[in-house]
Amino acid sequence: MPSFGPDLIRHLPGVAAPALRGLILTLGIGAVAAGACFAATITPELQKHVRRGTFEVVIKKPEKDALTYEKPLPLDLIPFVERNDAYWPVGTAFAIAPNTFVTAAHVMLVSVGSQFGLPAIRDGEGKVYSVDRVLKFATHEDFVVFTVSGAPAVAAFETSTTPALDSPVFAVGNALGEGVVVRDGLLTSVTPEAQDGKWKWLRFSAAASPGNSGGPLLDSEGRVLGVVAAKSPNENLNYALPIESVLNGSDKAALFDSRSSFGIPHLLQGTVVADFKDSFGLPLPYPQFASAVRAALLKNMKDQHGQTGRLRKRATAAARRREAPCHLVRLLRSDAGHPGGRWHLGRAQLHCGRGDAAGGRRSRLALQG
Repeated sequence: MPSFGPDLIRHLPGVAAPALRGLILTLGIGAVAAGACFAATITPELQKHVRRGTFEVVIKKPEKDALTYEKPLPLDLIPFVERNDAYWPVGTAFAIAPNTFVTAAHVMLVSVGSQFGLPAIRDGEGKVYSVDRVLKFATHEDFVVFTVSGAPAVAAFETSTTPALDSPVFAVGNALGEGVVVRDGLLTSVTPEAQDGKWKWLRFSAAASPGNSGGPLLDSEGRVLGVVAAKSPNENLNYALPIESVLNGSDKAALFDSRSSFGIPHLLQGTVVADFKDSFGLPLPYPQFASAVRAALLKNMKDQHGQTGRLRKRATAAARRREAPCHLVRLLRSDAGHPGGRWHLGRAQLHCGRGDAAGGRRSRLALQG
């Protein structure tokens, strides 16, 4: 097979050699430029700084198993590190000020209400520092700012609130729970968050793995652009919260703001949408913070359970009266007295009864809850 260069030119009779050489030179320069663009690197000094300022988030394993087993467990089938590490790695955190660290809210929530005690951060030398106080917290934006006991003396990351599209970026994190790694890519786009469009996610092509959550997304100068929040399902279009949202977040209250849907199988058609909004004061020591989070989550669960129960009771009572199935609709007929009348969007209503072509009555219950 002919090689790329003079041999290739000799194998292409009828092609002007000077022109082809010019084309090859142009393509070669373009390939080098493209490689330089997409394969950005950081200096060894900056890489050391990045590793010193980035930590694993870990929770301690129980020292003694509370369960007993009929037969010994085949623990030797578990990977060596997993069965010998005294901690479970659950995410990544990084320093943004002296004894001030950031991670994703969903990483910190792993230990709330669990038997594992205080979450902690672990540096590259294996030293562990327990979380002390929570300074900021928001579930919708998915971040938490906290301090630790006996904080290590590390240089905090600088931040940048002006990310540039198509610029090189680096995703730093505890990928797969196997230690902090640095991977490069591009800042590809910004997209509005799905619930209310309150901010725009930074979308990036640098690889992200389970364990990267809470780690920094850096520019080529090592400044934090965002907090890695989620991995895209199929492609490297991963998500990071702009660091501006963290810097401007409330330091007076922990904020809950989420929207979910639920249904009643075999009874109501469709689903009911519920908003979860709550807050409590900050800062708090971690044990009090965890108790307050648990109380807010339990309250929300009870509210949803109560709403479901009220809908079920209404549906069951109406069905018994009419001996017909009920269904939840969001369509109200504007001219209910005439067959084939148009339907228009309106308040959710629970309809029970069959009705008839002549406009027979239905039992209709407006749902307030």
